[in-house]
Parts: sequence; C-alpha cells; structure tokens
Amino acid sequence: MKRSKPLARSNAPMARTPLKRSRSPQRRAKQAAMHDASEARQRLTGGLCEGHTPVCLSGRHPGDHAHHVQRRSQGGKDEVENLRWLCWEGHAWAHDNPAKAAALGLLLLRGGKL
Repeated sequence: MKRSKPLARSNAPMARTPLKRSRSPQRRAKQAAMHDASEARQRLTGGLCEGHTPVCLSGRHPGDHAHHVQRRSQGGKDEVENLRWLCWEGHAWAHDNPAKAAALGLLLLRGGKL
C-alpha cells in the first residue's frame, strides 16, 4: 500500500542540546595545579625543549608541553620537579623507548622514585 503523503508528526521534534559536563571542585583544583606547574617549568626552561633525544631537532628548539618523569599512574605528582618541557617528537620518543628515556632522565621505570 502506497501513501499519498508522508505521515504527519503529532508533536514537534525535541530540540537537542549539548550535554554540559560539570567538573568537581577537586578536579578543577588538580587542573589548576597542573597548569601552574606546567607554566613554571616552561618559564624555567625558557620555553625550550629539554629532551635532547635522538629525534629532537638539532640545537635548542621550542618545547610544546609538560611531560611527567614519574607517570601519574605510578604516583607521580603534578610538581615542577616531576615535569620536563618537551617537544612532541621527544615526548613520543620517550614513551616509545622507555629504557633509553630513563637513561636520559626523562622517565622513571616502575618502582623508581624521584
């Protein structure tokens, strides 16, 4: 059986609104602490990459972000002493080559303390 016209809606479709993610005060405080520590590390290094890895560009070049020496999953804190300011290439290399990164002081292997 064919319809001569489309079915009529009985009510208007509901408007879709994006979900809002609420952040707890504890989460906001952790993010603020990480942001402050990251900025402090960047100022300490003058914004230059401190990785000195084989894949980093030659000479002194700008870093992009903070890298945790002792991973947060292993109890590492968001403190200036636990951060290194790295470029993207150096950061990827450090996680792809943990033993070599540990030798350069960029990563602590399991059980190591800062």
